[in-house]
Parts: sequence; C-alpha cells; structure tokens
Amino acid sequence: MRSISKFFAPVVTTIFVLIVSCFKPLPVFAQKVQLGYEGGITSGSVDSNASLEYREVCFITGEPIVFSGTVTVKKTTRQDTVNATYTYNLKNIDKSASLIRSISYNIKTVETKDGQVVEEVSLLRNPSETIRINNDTYVLRNYEFSYSRLVDKKPAIDYFAGSMWGKKTYQIGNVNNGGTITVEMTGKTFGYDQYWGNTETCILNYEIKSERRTGDAYDRWGGRAQVTVSSSAVEDIKFVGNIPEQISFQGGYVKTHSNSSILEYFCSLPEFDSKGISTYRMIETRDSLKLEAFPQQTRLPVYDLSYLRGHWAENEIKMLYSLGVFNNNEKEFNPEEFMTRAEFVAALVEAFGEDPVDSSPTAKTTASRSSRTIRSREKVEEIISPYADIPVDHKYFSQIDKAHKKGLILGRGQEIFAPEDKITLAEVAVVFIRALGLEELAPNPYAITPFKDDASIPTYARNAIYVADRIGLIKGDDKGYIRCDEKITKARAATLISNFITYMRESIRKDYRERVIGYN
Repeated sequence: MRSISKFFAPVVTTIFVLIVSCFKPLPVFAQKVQLGYEGGITSGSVDSNASLEYREVCFITGEPIVFSGTVTVKKTTRQDTVNATYTYNLKNIDKSASLIRSISYNIKTVETKDGQVVEEVSLLRNPSETIRINNDTYVLRNYEFSYSRLVDKKPAIDYFAGSMWGKKTYQIGNVNNGGTITVEMTGKTFGYDQYWGNTETCILNYEIKSERRTGDAYDRWGGRAQVTVSSSAVEDIKFVGNIPEQISFQGGYVKTHSNSSILEYFCSLPEFDSKGISTYRMIETRDSLKLEAFPQQTRLPVYDLSYLRGHWAENEIKMLYSLGVFNNNEKEFNPEEFMTRAEFVAALVEAFGEDPVDSSPTAKTTASRSSRTIRSREKVEEIISPYADIPVDHKYFSQIDKAHKKGLILGRGQEIFAPEDKITLAEVAVVFIRALGLEELAPNPYAITPFKDDASIPTYARNAIYVADRIGLIKGDDKGYIRCDEKITKARAATLISNFITYMRESIRKDYRERVIGYN
C-alpha cells in the first residue's frame, strides 16, 4: 500500500500537446466594484461603461466637502496594456459646489516567470479638473501620479497589494486675488478576487498645503487627512421556503450578487476666522459614507432529496446540488458512503465556479483511453492525461486535469492519482490550503496544533491542518481530537466544502474589510 503522504508528492510527467489554435477558459470571478484612483467610492461593476453612482470627499477648502454624482469608466485593451478614462461629474448642492474631472490612465501588466502579475499605472495624458465652491474656482495645473501592484494567482483566488503616490497642484482665482493648493497623497491597496466574492481596500494619506492672497492678506495653512475606502462584491446563498403547501417543492436556494462600497475619513484642518483667514486652532473631523448597488438574484434548480429529510447534513447537501458542486444522480447519493479522491477533487473544482470545458455543438470530440482530440472550426488540440490511471474519458477527467494544471493536486508519484482511494481529512486540509495559497501562515519550521492527537498528524499535512484550523475551515471533535487519517463520508465532505464556500464568501472579507475599516 502506498504511503498516504505521497498524495501530494511531486510528480514528473511528460505531456505532449499539439495545438493549432487553443483558447483557455478563464475564471468567472464575482463582478468587481470599481474604486478608481481618486479616493472615492462607487457601487458599479468594473466592466461597466455606464455612468455609475459615485461619492468622494474633498479637503482643499480647509473643510471636508462630500461630492456626489457619477463617474464613467471607458476602457480599451491592446495586448498587455489597458487605457482607461475616468470622467467625473459631481456636485454638492448645499455648498453650491461642483467638480468636473477627466483622467486617462495607462495600465500595463507584465507576467513574471513564476506566474505573478505586476501592474503599473501611469497618466496617459494631462488630466483636467475644475472645482467650483461658492465663488472660488480651483483649476488643476499639474498632476504627478504613479501606482504599482502585484497580483499573486493561486488555484482558487488571486491576491494583490499595491502602492500609490500622487501630487496635485491647483490654481485658485488669479494672480492678484488667488494662490495655489498642493495635495500630496501616499497610499496602499490590498485585496483579493475570486468567484464567490472580492474585496479591495485602499488607505490614502493626504498632506494639504495652501498659499493664498485675499485682498491685502496672505494666508498659509496646512492640514492632513486619511481616507480609507473598501469595495466588496459577494455571492450570497440563501434558502427561500415556499408559502403554499400544495406545491411540488418546498423551496429552493437563491444566489444573490451584491456590491457595496464604504468610505471612512479623518481630517485635521485649521479653523478659519470671519474673514476666511486660517487660525492656529485645528479641527478634527471623522465621518463615513456608503454606497450599495441593487442586488441581482438568481434562482437555483431544486433536486428531489426528500429522503435526506432530518439528516444532519441535509442542508449542505441540498445546497451543493443546487450549485452544481454535486452533480451525480441525486437518487443514488448515499451520504454515509466514503468519498473518493476523484469525487472530492471534482466537487471542489466545481465549487471554484470556473467556466466548464467546451461543450458547444460546434466542438467535436474523439477520445481514446490515453488521449483526446478536440476539433472545432479553428482549433485542433490533442490532450494527454497527466495521470496513467485517469483516462481522458474518465468521468472526472476535466476537473482532475484542471486541478493538476493549477497545481492543486500533484498525484502520488509515478503518474498515479489513485482516483478510487478514499480521501482523508488530512488530504482535504492540504487541498484546501493549497487552493487558497496560505501555506505560509504556518509557523516555521514546525507547526503545533491545539488538538489532543497532534502527534499523530502526518508531516505532509501538519502545516495545512494548522492553517485550516486557524482560519476556521476544519475543527476537531467534541473531545478535542482531529482524527485527520479518518476517511471522509460524503455527508462530511458536503459540510467541509460548504465551510470552504462560506469562507470564500464571508470569512476572508473580514480580514480585508471589517478588520481594517471598522465596518459592521
């Protein structure tokens, strides 16, 4: 019998692929809310070219002024470069204020040899910006800007972090009765993007310096502000029961896509006297803004699993069937049956929510035990299985092949996957943490878990068990044991995958949003 620790041992596989023209399906991540680079919030999607509701806070007068209105984002893509133009039309009626701005960015991406992506953002051309507040007009005369971020792609999620710097100089009025205001900004961003949701949080620090002549008076003042903005999109899953009793199904699951953005700001700015001249007294102000988009709902299919009524994992199993994570004949599903390695990997890949393989009527497929040729109007691709015991016509070939290419699974060595072996909790933990790319959360060089049977955790799974427990993906039994070598039933697999989806939808966002911005 092979050692279970080889489940994730490295494998050297020779794969021959003949490609005339090949198009890879891309992950379908949750629609991303657009933050932009100006420190404001919007409720719209990143891919939308429509006018989106937008709000930001302006500090150049010496007091925070909230502008509301619309922003339009238009993008053109050429190879590895995107040109994006943001057009803002904002107002504050109470202050008789308006803000008109148009900024075009050049966004260039470069993929490193290890699969990470470096994104560089710079100004494409001179921007235009005019702010009118009461009788004063502020015209942007100079803008310097740079932003760079790193995107780290993992099997189930992309992480990113970036740094931003900018400096704006505004002209106020004219030479005889005017001056300049300089706003220097430094910031950092971090976030993630995946099928079940995404979050981007940005912390911006502003230094404001004003020099202005008003009649015979020459006034200089300085202030500072911090703006924290966070946008988030999430796919929520909820069971909705039917009110009528005389209906063929009692209810079903509804998937709801929702976008929200929040902004918190703090500023320390001078108090002004009755003539509009700054004093030495500084006034501190804190406040917050929020925008939400209208939620989009999708009703999911309902399957006849009435025989599970009262089972401890009934809800999780029904949800996974509705989501298509479990897609075998529901009449043949036995919750107490042990789950195979092939079945679990297939279900987890479906839980990632990626595009399916090409099954369009224009595609023709011929297959043998070890290879498959896909023919369509413009492509011919011969596919060789990465494992000797997974033929290309295997029921779960597409999911296992995809998991292998993403580095989610590596087999047991010698081109063997052992698809019919029963999966254990230790193997599940390793797959989970590898999918999330969070192996580095374990202490170095040796992780110690809180479980009473810590000494029995196999070496290859020790760090994964530690991390999975830390982030709430797995837990021990009532007596404090993890029993990681136990085989997993399909019912328990359903609860584990459901926990994974919940983590992707809710738990990870707390680390990027609630923990940073104090939002409830």
